[in-house]
Amino acid sequence: MTLLVIAFIAGCLLSLILVPAVAECCRARGLVDHPDGHRKLHAQPIALAGGIAVFIVVALVASWGQATNPDLALAFAREPAFYIGLGLSALVLLLTGVVDDLVGLRGRQKLAGQVVACLILIGSGLIIHRAQAFGTVVELGLLSFPITLLWLLGAINAVNLLDGINGLAATVGITAAGALALMSQIGGHPAEAFLAAALAGGLLGFLRYNFPKASVFLGDAGSMLIGLLIAALSIQSSLKGPGTVLLGAPLCLMAIPFFDSAAAIIRRKLTGRSIFSTDRAHLHHCLTDRFGGLTAVLIVGIGCSVTAMAAISGIWWQNDSVALISAAAVIVVFMATRIFGYTELRLLAARMHALMASLVQVRIHDGNCGKQTEVRLQGNRQWNLLWSTLTAAADEIELQRLELDVNAPSLKEGYHAKWENTTRVSDELLWRFELPLVALGHKVGHVRIAAERKLDSAAGEVDQVLFILDGFEERLSAMLSDVEEAQKSTAELDHRAERDGRRDASLTAESAILR
Repeated sequence: MTLLVIAFIAGCLLSLILVPAVAECCRARGLVDHPDGHRKLHAQPIALAGGIAVFIVVALVASWGQATNPDLALAFAREPAFYIGLGLSALVLLLTGVVDDLVGLRGRQKLAGQVVACLILIGSGLIIHRAQAFGTVVELGLLSFPITLLWLLGAINAVNLLDGINGLAATVGITAAGALALMSQIGGHPAEAFLAAALAGGLLGFLRYNFPKASVFLGDAGSMLIGLLIAALSIQSSLKGPGTVLLGAPLCLMAIPFFDSAAAIIRRKLTGRSIFSTDRAHLHHCLTDRFGGLTAVLIVGIGCSVTAMAAISGIWWQNDSVALISAAAVIVVFMATRIFGYTELRLLAARMHALMASLVQVRIHDGNCGKQTEVRLQGNRQWNLLWSTLTAAADEIELQRLELDVNAPSLKEGYHAKWENTTRVSDELLWRFELPLVALGHKVGHVRIAAERKLDSAAGEVDQVLFILDGFEERLSAMLSDVEEAQKSTAELDHRAERDGRRDASLTAESAILR
């Protein structure tokens, strides 16, 4: 245990020293995150140095530990292929993240880099042959490789998606890495415990420059690196035998990041967006909107701490039931209180309902010849009023399907609605039209329309669609402009209050000096 404390302290001190130096190098070479006024809302460019610094810290502490402690060196020597593979995999992922931060890779390109990093790690011997849950061991057989790959990719992207507000990804990483250090020590894996403790210390040192106000960001390189290390070390620390993993502890550690990722995939797929698209409807965004950024980090930190303690208990008692039930309970609390996940649950329920209705050929009427679903993803604008102008026209001219999706991250507004005619027409007879919606200089959503191809001229059908959309985008822009003006007014009031507070504090201090 003393060795873990030393690794943690060494990682923290090294990080405190290295982060400012690496940040200065990143600024000099243009590796900074520029605000875009749409999704990235910080005031000025900020260095993306956290990932590089944390990688160097963990590598240095690991090298120092092996050089100064023979027992630790022996522990690393027992599985040299795994640790070499872990280092190479982390380096590939770090470089992928740096390139993405510099030039902005497409989603598929970044995924390709992640796959290469994961394949290196799997090739070094990290593979789940058997999984144990609730006392039952399942032989994965041919599924061993794809499940291990999905586990690694899932963890990498789950932490990456959570890196949306200051301090959050680092807090999640510190909690998970600290728990991993204890889990590994309990399970008899001193090398993994040492690496996890060094990672926790390095992230704590980085947090000094990232929270509550950030002078440095982790960047994709940092958030993906955290996910990779946690995924790999959690598997190693949960081994009950050769290739047999106690599934509860790793799943419990990653419960909240996986929950956020699963919700994002459901939300994007069921609203017609690409899974690589961005929005501000993640767990941390919802918490920030309701409670503020500091409280959001605190709530997620508490949730991760609960799941981390459950994971440690599962390893200690060699029973994953406690871990899995605890993770499920935390997720249920978020959904039951409608803090996060409830909207995605509604979307999924609506889709399943539509699927079942189509299978049994049920027609559900809502007072006219169409059925519809509406879901507010974020914000408080009355989008249903704008939506009703479309559905009224759709009913009159006998459209088959109509969809409106609004995604305005910078204005914290998100809305999705879908209307479908209950009189079915073969897809072969449908023509489709999609209009990207642009307002305030950014794409803010889309309108999709499907209608039956009639026997007369297609020009008349196009004219009807143009009639529906006539003026719609102007009304949308007007609504978003009102939101922007309201936010500017609120920001100005907050700025004045902060300025007046500083002035009052200054006068108080001056009076005290004069007295």
